[in-house]
Amino acid sequence: VAFEGYKIAETPFTNGQFKRLHKLKRDELLEIMPDAEGRLKRSLEISAEKTAELKLQSPMVCISEVEAEGIAKLLGMRLPSELERERAAAYTDGRSYPFGNKFDKNKVTFDDNGTRSVFAHKEGASPEGVLDLSGNIWEWTSSPYGEIDLSDPKNPKLPQSGDLRVLRGGSWYDGIPEDLQAAYRINFHPENRYDGVG
Repeated sequence: VAFEGYKIAETPFTNGQFKRLHKLKRDELLEIMPDAEGRLKRSLEISAEKTAELKLQSPMVCISEVEAEGIAKLLGMRLPSELERERAAAYTDGRSYPFGNKFDKNKVTFDDNGTRSVFAHKEGASPEGVLDLSGNIWEWTSSPYGEIDLSDPKNPKLPQSGDLRVLRGGSWYDGIPEDLQAAYRINFHPENRYDGVG
């Protein structure tokens, strides 16, 4: 797939970033998420870290795709498409994981008892320096879920509509390495929230 180029955040959106956004744009954020304080508290509780500072560095969870897209807009950004997300994780060589083709549990937050700091596994970064593309949390994409038409492999046709959205990356509670592969995808309703999704 040919990309014209795009920028992607170095890490998933964190509890600390959410806290700052709440302070700076409280009214706008409360339009997207009326229970913002309670949701932040729940997200901090899901962090397995010991210190408050590291909990703030953990990814924000329990947000729907609708809320994630709204937060991205407040930041002047957007959610990536699933192809953009896969390109970031698989790099240009189609690797299985951001760090290579062989799974290494020491490079991801995987089969754990909660989220970890997005900086906990710097050795698991992609060649371009993006962190947590595998593990820690399933990440929302803007793409509808459905069957991809691969009749022309260099120009796959993605679904343009649908009730579900694509999630990528795997999470802290996953115990199957294949779930964390760059090309692996699952679906979730865009208004649903879960403690492994952010």
